[in-house]
Amino acid sequence: LTLDIWCDRRMRSYFGVTLHTIIDDKYKTFLLSFERLEGKHTSDKFATEFDRIIQLYNLKDKIVRLITDNASNNPAASITLFYLDLMITSME
Repeated sequence: LTLDIWCDRRMRSYFGVTLHTIIDDKYKTFLLSFERLEGKHTSDKFATEFDRIIQLYNLKDKIVRLITDNASNNPAASITLFYLDLMITSME
């Protein structure tokens, strides 16, 4: 999974989650979530939204890696969700 939170030019925040997999020997990418977030980019908000998506698609035991940028809210969220061992940041 690839996770990201960012702002547009008007400072509106968005949260995106993409799934990357191989099906029938072909690399596939699926957009699981692209939603506007209100308020600050806190680790609690990130964790809550991520957990909602994981539950929605029943992915908890199927995740191999999480890929994020190195923003400080991303590692905190992964610790909250017990996925730290799966985390790869853009700095690694």
